[in-house]
Formats: sequence, structure tokens, C-alpha cells
Amino acid sequence: MDFVRVLGASLLVCGMVGLQAAPAQAAKTAKKARTVRSNGDNAALEAAKSELKAQADTYLDLFKKGDAHGLSQMWTPNGSMICTDGRILSGQKEIEKDFAALFAHTGPREMEALRSLKVQQESLQLVAPDVVLERGTNIIGFAPDQPTVKTRYMAVQKKIDGKWLMESLVETNIDESPIKLDDLAFLIGQWKASGENGQKEVTLNGRWQAHHHFLIVEFDYKDGEKHEREMLINTFDPRFGTITSWIFDSQGGFGRAIWTKVAGGWQMKAIRTEPSGSIVHTRNMIGINSASDRKLTWQALERRVDDVDLGGTAKIEVDKVSDTPAVPFFATEQQGR
Repeated sequence: MDFVRVLGASLLVCGMVGLQAAPAQAAKTAKKARTVRSNGDNAALEAAKSELKAQADTYLDLFKKGDAHGLSQMWTPNGSMICTDGRILSGQKEIEKDFAALFAHTGPREMEALRSLKVQQESLQLVAPDVVLERGTNIIGFAPDQPTVKTRYMAVQKKIDGKWLMESLVETNIDESPIKLDDLAFLIGQWKASGENGQKEVTLNGRWQAHHHFLIVEFDYKDGEKHEREMLINTFDPRFGTITSWIFDSQGGFGRAIWTKVAGGWQMKAIRTEPSGSIVHTRNMIGINSASDRKLTWQALERRVDDVDLGGTAKIEVDKVSDTPAVPFFATEQQGR
């Protein structure tokens, strides 16, 4: 045991001596390596800043032209995009399809707003020689009478064959003014819209319930002999800071929806179960004219039944006919089995 202790002590002493033998030289070597690496990283980062600025300018140009294909080519073939409403797009084809739908279902006024898009690059971090983590803000000035809409983005940029492409892009809303249920108070009262042939008629009826903890919005659809009704029970979800809805219709269908504040109004993304068992996905746009609380537009941007894509619908203009809610639609139905 004495021999083992002596040997251990000798090795420890030799090790300490070895570490202390040339501390100045070791420190100089390490410092030089750090300096070379730092200089190389700084040069690469400065080059990336210039190249990514040019890439952002290209992105803005394509966006303002409504070039969905060109925009999709700014991602890697298997790149991804997570939108502010939670949708996940994978691959260039899905990203192109989403941009195409956006441009196809955007009116002249809204398109003019989108053309005001500005991108502020706020930070770049070199995580590998050809990989950069970019953070920044997108800004859209919707109109002089509308608040500016800002979203925060985080992109992983990858340099392939001398060209920067997005591997992933995540966009989130900047919650400058927290959403609250009172933001939907404009729906209180009676609203009406009619089709060109006079056969189609849509009536909306909004009212408060349970001391303003719930906002009930009912829809009454008439198209010739076809007559259907739907009820949305809206409330604020404190877990996620959003407005959520329970949906019930007169045919026995039911579902849930999430409201998202966007430029020019609100988007409502819903998933429903039909009496047949089919699953229906919809994304609706409720446009608000801030100059008058007595007009709004309603449009389905996306509709999908199971795996069948039905596309969007035309925009419906809806006028407020009374500030006083009508008798609840479902309360007027005949009871029976």
C-alpha cells in the first residue's frame, strides 16, 4: 500500500510539474488560436450580413409582386415554415401553395397593405461555417386608420452552393396589445348579407352572456329551401392568451375554433365534426372597416373536408342593421325529436 501511495504521489507531482512547465507558452498558443478563430468568424459573419441583406431585399421584391413560386425557392427543398396561426408548412411545394392562396384571396386594399411589408434584421448568430441563426421583425402598416401589425421571426439560414436558403422560419405575433374578449364587441347586434340573386341570405346575431364572460354569435343561412343555423360560444382562454370558440350547428355538427388578430381584422381557424363523421377544417377571414363599425366582410380562405381541398369562397359583405341583439335564433326553433 505504501508503494501505491508513493507512486500515486509521484505521478501527481509529475503532472503538476508538467502543467507548470510552460504556462506562458500554452496561454499564448490558446490565445492565438482564439484570435484566429474569432477573426475568421467575424469575417464570415460580416459577409453573411451583406448577403442576407440582399436576400431580404429579394424576398420583399418577390412578395410585393405576389410571386409564390419565387418565394418558395428561397427555402431549402425540405425547408419548413411555422405561421403565426400555428400552421406548419413542410417543403417548397406546401410553402408555394400557401403563398399562392394568400395572394389569390387577398383584395386590392389588403394587397396594398402587404406591399408595405418591411423586414428588420435584428441579430445574426453564426452557429456553423455555413449556418446562421437570424432574428428580426416583419412590419406591415395596414392603412392610415389601422394599427401597424408586427410579427417576430426566427430563421435558420443555410448556405448551399454559394446561396443562402432558409432551412426553417418561425413567425410569432408581437403582443403589443393583449387580446381580450371585448375586442369582438363589434359583433354585438344584428347583421345581414344577401346574395346577388336574392335567394341567399345570411343573418348574424351577437349578444353577451354570463356577465360578459361569453360572447354568443349565431348565424342563420338561407338558400332557397335550404335553412341552417350555427352558434359560436366565444370566450377568452387565459392559458394561451387567445379567444376560443365552441361551435354547434342545427344539423348536429360541432367543433372548436381559435381567433387570431391579423392585419385588417381577424382570422378564425376551426375544426369541426359533421354528423356524417367527416372532419372539416376551415380558415375564415373577418375583415373590419375601422372607419365604420357597421360594415364587415366574411370569407373562407381555406376549406377541407377530410382529405378533399375545397378551396376558399368569395368575400361576403355584411351590414349592421341593429345594435340590439335579436331573440336567440335557436330559442325560436320548434322543440321535438
